[in-house]
Amino acid sequence: MLCAVNGRIIESDSLYTPKPELIKFVIYFSETDCTSCAIKNLNIWQDIVNDLKNRGVDFIFIFANTYNTEEVLIESKLNLDHHIYIDQYNMFNKQNYTLLNSSKYNVFLLDRNNKIILLGNPIYNPDLKSLYMNTINNMLAHGGIYVLNEKN
Repeated sequence: MLCAVNGRIIESDSLYTPKPELIKFVIYFSETDCTSCAIKNLNIWQDIVNDLKNRGVDFIFIFANTYNTEEVLIESKLNLDHHIYIDQYNMFNKQNYTLLNSSKYNVFLLDRNNKIILLGNPIYNPDLKSLYMNTINNMLAHGGIYVLNEKN
């Protein structure tokens, strides 16, 4: 896989070097997404990143190998202080094909044990974004693990 470090694309031997954050977003941009759409979506994600970056949430952006990734990274306003990968051999897609079958499900929220807690893209759905934020608050209050509210 290729990785973006300080705005430069480099070869990466390791898929992921975790930050100390307890919660992770994994955002996948598939080969069916257009480059201008990816740039637009990255700029929308930057608002979410800004809201959560100091609260213990990490962001991992993965691009299919069909992108001109340097163009996407340059044109977007994304702060490059996050994990950004180019899936040049389509490994991520192959390993997660059932989940990535629809672009609606290209975003995962993982707990501290890398268990998928939520699936779906919150950037165009206010109800889903609210669910994500409530879930993140729950997880942050419980050391990175989602605890089901016993009142329900």
